[in-house]
Amino acid sequence: MVEDGLLSAIAGTEPTETYHGYTSCPLITRVGRALLIEFDYNNDLVPSFPGLIAPLEELWVSWLMKEVALKATYNAMLRGRA
Repeated sequence: MVEDGLLSAIAGTEPTETYHGYTSCPLITRVGRALLIEFDYNNDLVPSFPGLIAPLEELWVSWLMKEVALKATYNAMLRGRA
Protein backbone atom coordinates (compact mmCIF):
# COMPACT_ATOMS: atom_id res chain seq x y z
CA MET A 1 0.00 0.00 0.00
CA VAL A 2 1.20 3.48 -0.82
CA GLU A 3 0.20 4.75 2.61
CA ASP A 4 2.40 2.18 4.36
CA GLY A 5 5.37 3.18 2.21
CA LEU A 6 4.86 6.88 2.95
CA LEU A 7 4.48 6.29 6.68
CA SER A 8 7.62 4.13 6.69
CA ALA A 9 9.56 6.85 4.85
CA ILE A 10 8.39 9.50 7.32
CA ALA A 11 9.30 7.27 10.26
CA GLY A 12 12.69 6.46 8.71
CA THR A 13 12.04 2.71 8.59
CA GLU A 14 12.09 0.21 5.75
CA PRO A 15 8.73 -0.29 4.02
CA THR A 16 7.04 -3.62 4.64
CA GLU A 17 5.82 -3.95 1.03
CA THR A 18 7.25 -3.05 -2.35
CA TYR A 19 5.72 -2.27 -5.71
CA HIS A 20 6.76 -4.72 -8.42
CA GLY A 21 5.93 -2.46 -11.34
CA TYR A 22 2.77 -4.11 -12.64
CA THR A 23 1.16 -2.32 -15.53
CA SER A 24 -1.50 -3.16 -18.07
CA CYS A 25 -1.34 -1.98 -21.64
CA PRO A 26 -4.42 -2.62 -23.75
CA LEU A 27 -3.25 -2.20 -27.32
CA ILE A 28 -5.89 -1.79 -30.04
CA THR A 29 -4.67 -3.57 -33.18
CA ARG A 30 -7.81 -3.06 -35.29
CA VAL A 31 -11.52 -2.50 -34.78
CA GLY A 32 -12.80 -5.39 -32.71
CA ARG A 33 -9.35 -6.75 -31.78
CA ALA A 34 -6.79 -5.87 -29.13
CA LEU A 35 -3.91 -7.25 -27.10
CA LEU A 36 -4.01 -7.01 -23.31
CA ILE A 37 -0.36 -6.99 -22.34
CA GLU A 38 0.42 -6.97 -18.60
CA PHE A 39 3.99 -6.89 -17.33
CA ASP A 40 6.24 -5.91 -14.43
CA TYR A 41 9.54 -4.01 -13.99
CA ASN A 42 11.46 -7.04 -15.30
CA ASN A 43 9.34 -7.16 -18.48
CA ASP A 44 7.90 -10.49 -17.35
CA LEU A 45 4.34 -11.15 -18.49
CA VAL A 46 1.97 -11.21 -15.51
CA PRO A 47 -1.49 -11.89 -16.92
CA SER A 48 -4.45 -11.23 -14.63
CA PHE A 49 -6.65 -13.77 -16.40
CA PRO A 50 -4.38 -16.71 -17.33
CA GLY A 51 -6.16 -19.26 -19.45
CA LEU A 52 -8.91 -16.77 -20.29
CA ILE A 53 -7.13 -13.85 -21.95
CA ALA A 54 -3.89 -14.70 -23.77
CA PRO A 55 -1.60 -11.66 -23.37
CA LEU A 56 0.00 -11.87 -26.81
CA GLU A 57 -3.06 -12.82 -28.84
CA GLU A 58 -5.46 -10.46 -30.61
CA LEU A 59 -8.84 -11.04 -28.99
CA TRP A 60 -12.24 -9.39 -29.22
CA VAL A 61 -12.68 -9.67 -25.42
CA SER A 62 -9.55 -7.54 -24.91
CA TRP A 63 -10.96 -4.96 -27.30
CA LEU A 64 -14.32 -5.04 -25.51
CA MET A 65 -12.58 -4.55 -22.14
CA LYS A 66 -10.68 -1.53 -23.47
CA GLU A 67 -13.63 0.07 -25.27
CA VAL A 68 -16.32 -0.55 -22.65
CA ALA A 69 -14.90 -1.11 -19.18
CA LEU A 70 -11.67 0.86 -19.28
CA LYS A 71 -13.05 3.80 -21.26
CA ALA A 72 -15.65 4.45 -18.54
CA THR A 73 -12.93 4.21 -15.88
CA TYR A 74 -10.64 6.63 -17.75
CA ASN A 75 -13.47 9.14 -18.18
CA ALA A 76 -14.38 8.91 -14.49
CA MET A 77 -10.75 9.51 -13.54
CA LEU A 78 -10.56 12.58 -15.79
CA ARG A 79 -13.63 13.97 -14.05
CA GLY A 80 -12.16 13.23 -10.60
CA ARG A 81 -14.69 10.53 -9.77
CA ALA A 82 -12.38 7.54 -9.46
